[in-house]
Amino acid sequence: MESGAINSPIFVVGPPRSGTTLIQLLVSAHENIYTLPETHFFTYIKDVVGDQHDKGYVADILHALSQKPGIIFNKISSDKIIKCIEKSGIDDGNVLNCIIQEFKAVNNLFGTRWLEKTPRHILKLDMIKKFWPNARIIVVLRDPRGAISSFHSKREFHSKYSRYIDLFQRIYAWKVCIAALKNTETKYKQIRYESFIADPQHTLDDLMVYVGEKQQSDQLHKFSDNFSTSTLKSETHKQLNESSKIIDRTMIWKERLTHSEIRWIEYLCSTEMSQLSYMTTCSVRIPLHQLHFYLFYRVIKVYSRIKQWILE
Repeated sequence: MESGAINSPIFVVGPPRSGTTLIQLLVSAHENIYTLPETHFFTYIKDVVGDQHDKGYVADILHALSQKPGIIFNKISSDKIIKCIEKSGIDDGNVLNCIIQEFKAVNNLFGTRWLEKTPRHILKLDMIKKFWPNARIIVVLRDPRGAISSFHSKREFHSKYSRYIDLFQRIYAWKVCIAALKNTETKYKQIRYESFIADPQHTLDDLMVYVGEKQQSDQLHKFSDNFSTSTLKSETHKQLNESSKIIDRTMIWKERLTHSEIRWIEYLCSTEMSQLSYMTTCSVRIPLHQLHFYLFYRVIKVYSRIKQWILE
């Protein structure tokens, strides 16, 4: 394995739908950096497989990985990964290193440093730093109204009940991600989606200095070449333009969300929005519209926690 891959990989994380894919493509457009689809390694994969490093551990990880889009290995590649892990040692850092190196070989990618982008790895920054002390971690943040509306508004709901329960779940997920940043001791580079849209060149300059690579002259204009190594083609909900044009979606939430949905986001996220300097448009008092849906959502959350506690 290349020393750069082991010692200083790049992780792009953030609340879902905050612009992490765009940053992934831009940074990995550099000739010395290659990327791959979301591994979900420290979230979904570890939740499924657990921490018991027994004989079937690697096989279970590869099977769980195949359940997510973009990364599937045949038997030959799986055997190579197992041999790589046996040689380097069976801990989670070595496991992911070996998986990524085999992905690179299979897909004929170039570069000495890998970039992994799984948004929810924002919840696992301390674990990432444990295995890669010199990792460069980029946290992408976005106005919660934009991030939440990006996926919530595209779904089809059979009732107002299901629509509002989904809204509250996405609000909760965004707040959990922001809370994780407050509780971590790991250092990271924070950028805003809105700042990038306002000045892409300056933001990219800043990011390349942070990751320790000299920016290439065509990096900002040829980032779409990396579509082949991302999951954009299979993740149809993203609907990004397969060109080098950067589309401004900073205020699209005004079109996608109802007034009541905006009020709920601003009310429940008011503290975090204030800390991040995002201005609210409505009163921060509790919205009375669909209050019964929110109360029912809270009951569901309490029930889920009690059920989990009993099972444990």
